[in-house]
Parts: sequence; structure tokens; C-alpha cells
Amino acid sequence: MIEDCWEAEYQEPVKLSDTATKVLSIIQSSTKPKIYLEAIGKSRRWGDNTITSEQLKKALQELIKTEKINGDEYNGYSDLS
Repeated sequence: MIEDCWEAEYQEPVKLSDTATKVLSIIQSSTKPKIYLEAIGKSRRWGDNTITSEQLKKALQELIKTEKINGDEYNGYSDLS
């Protein structure tokens, strides 16, 4: 009989913003190991939509905080999945 059992705490999946989801998609589709801020902002995946550098930086911080990507503006970003 096991007396020291514990139940894993359920964690709801993280809901990313639309912008962060799009940025993650761009990073994941990159053929290079690292992708830089400028390349993400100029991606054709934005279509007719434009993104400000402020919006892009917020989305990147959201992805770093939720451990979806790592990196920084100077060394580039990479996917952690």
C-alpha cells in the first residue's frame, strides 16, 4: 500500500494571443535554427496585415514566458517544441 501518493495538479493549456500564435507559426516554419526579429516582422505570413515592433516584442515575450520559444533580439529566437 502506498501512503505517500499525491495527485498532479491539473494545469489548463496556455491560451496564446492571436499575434503570439502567428509569431510561433513563423518561428516554427523557419528553416534556420534561429530567426531574427526583422525576419519575423517581414514574414509573408502576415499577408496584408502589418505588425508594429511593439506588438511583435509583446508576442515574443509572451512566447518566452510560456516557454514556447527561447532567445533574444540580438541572438535570434528558436522554437522549444
